Amino acid sequence: MMAEKRKKKPILKVCKMCGTSFYGYSASKFCKDCAKVRKAQRQDERNQKTRDIDTVEEALKNASEIKRQELERQSKKGLVPRKCKKCGEVYWTKSNDSYLCPKCAEESRKTGVYQNRICATCGVTFLGYPRSKYCPECQKAAKVEAAKRCKERKKAGKVREIGSTDICQHCGKPYIVTSGLQRYCPDCSKYVVADNIREHKREYMGQNRERFNEHHREMRKERRVCVICGKTFDSLTCTSVCSADCAAEQLRRNNVRGQVSAGRAKPIRLLGPRGPVNPQSGIPGIHLHPKTGKWELVLDGKYCGLYDTVAEASAAREEILKKKQEDDNVQSNQ
Repeated sequence: MMAEKRKKKPILKVCKMCGTSFYGYSASKFCKDCAKVRKAQRQDERNQKTRDIDTVEEALKNASEIKRQELERQSKKGLVPRKCKKCGEVYWTKSNDSYLCPKCAEESRKTGVYQNRICATCGVTFLGYPRSKYCPECQKAAKVEAAKRCKERKKAGKVREIGSTDICQHCGKPYIVTSGLQRYCPDCSKYVVADNIREHKREYMGQNRERFNEHHREMRKERRVCVICGKTFDSLTCTSVCSADCAAEQLRRNNVRGQVSAGRAKPIRLLGPRGPVNPQSGIPGIHLHPKTGKWELVLDGKYCGLYDTVAEASAAREEILKKKQEDDNVQSNQ
């Protein structure tokens, strides 16, 4: 049989914390009461290290978020947010009348002019451009008829030859013919053709003005996007926020940017409103005193003094908290 292990007998030792005698083993350093206090202190130290690591990680996250927000704000300077009426995505644009994102606007330009038209000959509906007059079947017949008329004009000697001289229909001056459809001299063609195009557009808009106005009114509804909360809204005034609460938050952010630029606040203030968790200095308990321009330290609702810089106030804060922790340890030992 194996010999039974002998149990170690406790020996008389002196506690390193309170100095009293107690019976313990060779590795024992503290009495029973002091051992509980020491265990609590070590747990507090571990918790403090964890909090310090979390604080550093949170500070790095806040710094990256602040930098991202400022870069995004600079890139969108002079632009307004709008919600696309076709795909529903939010985009930024310079035009206040915009209601389509760039991608949908490009597709609309490509497909907007290619619409249903009515053939001038047979009355059939077909897809065509604004100046399309005939459906594909009637277009073939119209080309054949145009070729016949061209041959008849050539036989009758009514066709102008390239290089011959003709009279401008606008100013009456002679010019050299360079194409079969030329009607104006080179000087008049620069602005007469543009005037004809504008006149055609005015006539087209006059005929379809009500339809376009109704379409524009429908497209302008619910397209503004609030820069604070991201909701869509309508407004008769030039505003970028949807409510009084968002307007107050926008004013707060603008004031904070001014304070950060002047050195009176930390950039962390840009992440949220001022309060116990996110004060003006970036450190809980330290605030700018408006009358004196100094930094006021308040802990647990108790005034602790005014300081010239945030660093001085922070050092005083750490000293007060350290002294308070020591007092708590002494009270727990008694």
